Amino acid sequence: MDPDHSWHLFPGDREHTPSRLLDESTILEYLRGRGTVAGADVHVRVLSGGVSNAVFLVEDGHRRIVVKQALPKLRVKADWFADPARSQVEAEALERLHAISPDAVPRVLDRDPDRHTLTICAAPSDWRSWKDDLLAGSIRSDVASRLGTLLSGWHTATERQSLSEALEDPRLFEQLRLEPYFGAAAVRRPELAADLDGLVRSIRSRRRCLVLGDFSPKNILVGDEGLWVIDLEVAHRGDPAFDVAFLLSHLAAKSVHVTGAAAAIGGAAGAFIGGYGTGPALDDEEHLVQVFAGLLLARVYGSSPLEYLGADERALIARRAKRQIHTPAHTIAESWKEITGQ
Repeated sequence: MDPDHSWHLFPGDREHTPSRLLDESTILEYLRGRGTVAGADVHVRVLSGGVSNAVFLVEDGHRRIVVKQALPKLRVKADWFADPARSQVEAEALERLHAISPDAVPRVLDRDPDRHTLTICAAPSDWRSWKDDLLAGSIRSDVASRLGTLLSGWHTATERQSLSEALEDPRLFEQLRLEPYFGAAAVRRPELAADLDGLVRSIRSRRRCLVLGDFSPKNILVGDEGLWVIDLEVAHRGDPAFDVAFLLSHLAAKSVHVTGAAAAIGGAAGAFIGGYGTGPALDDEEHLVQVFAGLLLARVYGSSPLEYLGADERALIARRAKRQIHTPAHTIAESWKEITGQ
């Protein structure tokens, strides 16, 4: 990868020491000091925050909130560092998207750049991750279509908007996506390095609109009455194809993995693209195909492999994705068929 874009520990990270990290014993005092909760009957539960955050669900009898604190070192085996100021990037992205689609993202209640925390409304207790539904074989094309419509609207609206300095900065995207995904895959599979390096250069050159950078089923909460998109800490002005390909790569992997659901997941993928319509990611479909294939290779060979794929499934996806990144299909629909066999 280009050495000028290598990620590293930012100077500010050194101030984010373990003593400043919140836990169950300190979170209530912290929130009361911020004026976020009041009263004595407050309940706290630690949530699974993936690898990059400490996450707490707090209930005080009147409302449910989620508090996220960005970690300077991710919870993975490798030494994977990222600037914890990404909590404030997420806050700005949520506020920007809430102004466009207030029913599709949680509302920001508080943000603390000193402690790298973000406090937001919690989803209703019966909502669940779309990833869990998909892996269980519960496939809703209406969710996929709604996501396509939302994403297209966000991409299109922010092409014409100025963004904050934090959202114009691509460093978090480099730290948390380009290097650990494509860079790590290129190191582990040198035969792919030229294709992956070329793809990264192309992605870097297309800075058109607000891109979420983690548009994944695990970051989509669904319920009978709606959905939310969450976890926007790598949001930045960038390549809209990345978001579209990111979701499609997750759907394609699940299409291979979830026995008997391939056709239904393929229908959801089609509904997602149909909902996206003529959004900017489809201006160059061959580029979109290459990003799609590159992301699948990254989730096999990179630093964050998809945990549910078996060895045979990884080998199948990698073999098909290699062909698509080197000689891409002309359309994303053709590429989907090549990757999934559907």
